[in-house]
Amino acid sequence: MPLESSLMRRLPPAVWILAPLALGLLYAAGYALLAPRPTLGDLPPDDAILVHRIRGLDMLDLTSPGPRGPGLKAPREIVGQERNNIGLVGVDHEAPLHLVLLPRSLGLDASMAIFRLDDADAFEREFMRTDFLERGLIRRAQHLTIQHGYAAVGPNRDATRRLGTGGITAADLGEDWSMAADLPRLIDQALQLAKQYPWRGILSELGIDVDAGRMRLDPRTKAMRAFLPGDERVQRIQQSWKTVRLWAWHNQKKLRVDLEPTAGTALVEALTALSTTPSAAPPPPPTAQAWLAVPSGASRAALAKLLGASGLRFVEEQEGADPLGGLGAAAPTDGLVIWGERGLGTGYAMTVGLAGGIPDLSAFLPVPAGDATSAILPAGAAPITVGDTTIQRKVPAGTVERRKVRRAEVLTFGPSAKEAAEGYVSAAVAGTAKLPEVTPPWPVPAGARPVARFFLGQRRASMVLGRALQPGGFLAMLSGGDIHGRVDWIDGVVRLTAWVER
Repeated sequence: MPLESSLMRRLPPAVWILAPLALGLLYAAGYALLAPRPTLGDLPPDDAILVHRIRGLDMLDLTSPGPRGPGLKAPREIVGQERNNIGLVGVDHEAPLHLVLLPRSLGLDASMAIFRLDDADAFEREFMRTDFLERGLIRRAQHLTIQHGYAAVGPNRDATRRLGTGGITAADLGEDWSMAADLPRLIDQALQLAKQYPWRGILSELGIDVDAGRMRLDPRTKAMRAFLPGDERVQRIQQSWKTVRLWAWHNQKKLRVDLEPTAGTALVEALTALSTTPSAAPPPPPTAQAWLAVPSGASRAALAKLLGASGLRFVEEQEGADPLGGLGAAAPTDGLVIWGERGLGTGYAMTVGLAGGIPDLSAFLPVPAGDATSAILPAGAAPITVGDTTIQRKVPAGTVERRKVRRAEVLTFGPSAKEAAEGYVSAAVAGTAKLPEVTPPWPVPAGARPVARFFLGQRRASMVLGRALQPGGFLAMLSGGDIHGRVDWIDGVVRLTAWVER
């Protein structure tokens, strides 16, 4: 009998019982030593709903949303206080910081912070301090997991232990900060917590009465969820999009957003049908303070569907009515430019003009009938003419004017519509109306299908976007100059790029 067989027969039964346990412990020890280390691409837990990544604590202080001023805490102080490490002791100040939103568990707080450490022992000692009351501080109910030089801190112990399991994230493009979100799940969570900050404010801005919510069965998910009066726009967003990813460069003054639509929708069909070489849009006039140019009728229809899928309300939604007011129809085929210029005698207001393949606007405006070239625009009839959102403004009265120059139809409306129409015709005849040639900060990929280009002058941008451009504002990276941008359909995503020309 071989020696090995003899030895195996002599092993007590307990060895065979314990062998699987021993092998498991050996595997666990080996895995802890040899497992792949977390990277920027897989740091968040696998069930993450939304992930912010900020490149260092200085950038956190610069870019975090919220007010700035004397007596207010810096964002890094707030983050440290919430995670029981007041001075963020042991944190690598230059490394990216992750702020993660997870599915709601028993409590309202479903967040987590992930730090890159330069001294793990120092971070843990600070986190475990017991003298919070003596220092006049409040200790939060947080759990800490440290793994391969990263610290995950949050109220859910299981979530912190799933650090590095590869949740949704944005590719590292060298940006100052990025955001990635699973939109359907994010919206579900927002509706569940509609009365809580910050969801109350966001939903209220969309016209939803957050105090009138009722729980009922969702036919889509077969689960109970909150339904709120007026949430049709939110449902439209939820059904239209899968993910959104955003990258921002504050110092370089540029922004990129990738929106992944839900497959099989009318929006995807319209975007896929676009040409890679469409005809050029008509140019805006030299007096334009803002403009949007679409290169074809198909691009205009796709843009209307895109804006509708993003929650824009074109007309009051009624049973059986087209929420786009006809703007999503494929005809006419020509390109279109929409612009805004200062309304005479009303510095805050704009006169709006359209030239090219103008769609039917009768659902929005009292368009001149028959061969008439002018119609009265009552006060309050065209809210888009309010070109200053920083304070409450009245929607001015004016006229609606129709002209024709060469092959292009021209329609203007607002407080100085007649002057705008005649000015556009003169500029078109003289050849001074030209679509500016502006080089984007990124090369446009081959095969991109253009949807639109846009421009917003610096002065008008500050009036329209207001606080969003100020420090702590969501669009602060686009302050300090004229804003240019474009929208394209690229490799299955709607890509919006915007940048500042000083």
